[in-house]
Order: sequence, then C-alpha cells, then structure tokens
Amino acid sequence: TGEISAYLKDEAEKSLSSGLTLKGKRFMRQALTYDREIDFNGYNAMAGDIMMDRRDYVSAARYFERYLEGYPDSSGAAEVMLSLGTAYEEIGETESAIENYRRFQERYPLSRLKTTVMWKLENLLFRMAEETLAEGKYDEARYALEDLASGASARLVRERANFLLGEIAEQTGDKEAALRYYREVVHLGLGESGRLLEKAKERIEELELAKKRQ
Repeated sequence: TGEISAYLKDEAEKSLSSGLTLKGKRFMRQALTYDREIDFNGYNAMAGDIMMDRRDYVSAARYFERYLEGYPDSSGAAEVMLSLGTAYEEIGETESAIENYRRFQERYPLSRLKTTVMWKLENLLFRMAEETLAEGKYDEARYALEDLASGASARLVRERANFLLGEIAEQTGDKEAALRYYREVVHLGLGESGRLLEKAKERIEELELAKKRQ
C-alpha cells in the first residue's frame, strides 16, 4: 500500500507541475484513497479540497493547516484560510473557526472574501452566544449579544441578537429593556426575517398591554 501511494503521489506531482491539473488531481484522489497522511507540499490545499468533497473534514483541515504553515504568503492563502474555517465548523471546532476568521480579517482586510468571512464569523459568534445562554450564563451571553446587536455588519444577525436580548430581558424581569430590543428588531426588519419581525411585534403588543393593565 505504501509503495502504491508513493507512486501515485509522484505521478500526481509530476502531472501538476507539468500543468496537467485534471490528470494530477486524478492521481491525487487515488493516492489519498490509499493514504490520507501523504504530504503533497505545495499541493496540500488541493488535497484539502478533495477531502472536503469527500466530507472528511478532519483530514481536510489538516491539509489546509499544512499548506498555510508552508506557504503563508502565497496568493491562494486567503482562500485556503476560508476553507480551513469551514472545515473547522464542520467538525464542531467553533472556537478554532472563530480564531481563524479573526486572523483572516487581520491578514487580509482588503480581500474579496472579507464579506463572506464576516458573515461566517458573526453567525458563529451568535451561535456561541446562544450556547452560552443555554448553559445559563446570562451575563456572558448578554455581553456577546450586545456587541452583535449594535455592531454586526449583517442586519439579520443584528435582528437575531436584538430579539434574543429582548427574550433575556423579559426572563430577567426588565420589561422596558425587552421593549427596546423588540422595537429595534422591528426597526431593522425589512422583510428578510419576517417570522422574527412578527414575533417581535407580538411581544411588543403583549408587553404594552400588560403595562396598561398595571
């Protein structure tokens, strides 16, 4: 098996270095079937893409990491960092994904991929806040959500964060704060999250009716 994978690796690298990309990828796929630990050097990002296609996200992440360690300043490094973050997400390594996306923002502030990275990062931060809230850590969740509610670039993330803050405020007995957050959801809602918008309107109605009854 070792000899076969070594032969296939050599053929893959020969083909790729000669510009025969399809042929090289074919040899690479065969080699990876025999051995998922092969080091393809400058072609490790390609190996990572193949493993992503196979839904072997652990191996994909390893190949992307290997590529970035060896070629941190290459022209394709930004795209590989995005792929690495996706692989981390798929295997449930949320904190690694967040750290990776933040590092991307520092390294590539002008990248054409920055909007995609921002969207992924903000959604992960929101998901982590939800998990923190589920663990009963209200203060920690509120702190993270307030940052997203006011500073997220994606309006949908701001809506979700404000709505969840409204729910937290209700649960902790701060009805005025709840109203403020729900009203912000209504203010932000422009048809992209209709269900959340309608829920916020319902909560405002109920809270205002309760105030009148007092």
